[in-house]
Amino acid sequence: MTRRRPWCLGIALALGAGALAQNGDSATPSPASRLQAYTALAPEQRTAVVRAILRRMQREPHEAVQRIVGRERGLASYGKPSAATWFDPKVFAPVAPARTLVRQGDGRHRQATAGMQAPRFLTDLRRTVDFEWATGKAVRVGAEPDDDAMFANLAHGYLPATDHAVAQILETLDDEPRQRQLAQWFEHLYADRNGLVFEGVTMFAAWSSGKKLEMPDVDVIAFARTILTTESFVSPIPDGRRRDRIYRQIQDAFAEHRAARSLRLALAAAFVHAQPDLDPAWTALLPRCQYLWARHGFDAVALQKALAGSDRSKVLDETDRVLRDDPTARALQEQARTQLHDVRTWIDDLLDTELAKVSGR
Repeated sequence: MTRRRPWCLGIALALGAGALAQNGDSATPSPASRLQAYTALAPEQRTAVVRAILRRMQREPHEAVQRIVGRERGLASYGKPSAATWFDPKVFAPVAPARTLVRQGDGRHRQATAGMQAPRFLTDLRRTVDFEWATGKAVRVGAEPDDDAMFANLAHGYLPATDHAVAQILETLDDEPRQRQLAQWFEHLYADRNGLVFEGVTMFAAWSSGKKLEMPDVDVIAFARTILTTESFVSPIPDGRRRDRIYRQIQDAFAEHRAARSLRLALAAAFVHAQPDLDPAWTALLPRCQYLWARHGFDAVALQKALAGSDRSKVLDETDRVLRDDPTARALQEQARTQLHDVRTWIDDLLDTELAKVSGR
């Protein structure tokens, strides 16, 4: 029999029939098994399951639930995503080859971009709202989720409106002019020296792969003009120390931007999930992020002000020091982690209860 326990929040909270469960049993259903049970139902049964779960969640007043589900806004309040773009040789290097878009699925695309993808971030979350790094805005990327999409998110531990919460948090936290400038450059599509531009692969994704990349003059000169604010580079850029220097400057800019982006992504993930699907290199950030959220009352504006203009390594070093030396800080971090762990357990209980109802078990 599933054991029940209260929220570990310093106060007891009764959640009624859907109270939190301790899922320590090896037989606990997995997201895949819950999805399999759900898809085996008739359409009207699936609708009944999802509607019952959503009604229960909408009535739940606890802050750990409401700070996520309360983020939902009408899709009309979000703008549309910007069109993908690349740097134009006519503007930056007229002597360079004209550029041609290579679609995903083309053999040339597969060969040139193998392994080029942005670091993993909540890949199991189905989104209708996402964050756009180039503009710093939350944007709508789909229609209202149907029952199947909502159940899939629930099965992976995501409350309704998690995508809204993530995008809005990133919109608040990613508010530095320097990083916006770098994001605008790195969100252009990756291209090779022959003028082929690869659909769906940003320069950030290409640089994240760790592969040795081609550096077309078009993109290098665009970096010089838009980031370094110099008109001194023209194509063809000759070999030599000057070219090597700007290549290093691009590498340094990527490292800087990746550090800023990774912290903000980890913070957004730590806001919505106790064990989020993240790039393995970022998992060490989660306890720090849990503490930072708790320290700032889960207020994205307050956290943004604390991070503004701060060096990422200094923020993390100071957070590590506090967590090492201050028992109160460790308790805050553990409380934040436990809240979301309990939310996940509660979601699982609700899914199991409603699936059992419709299947007659």
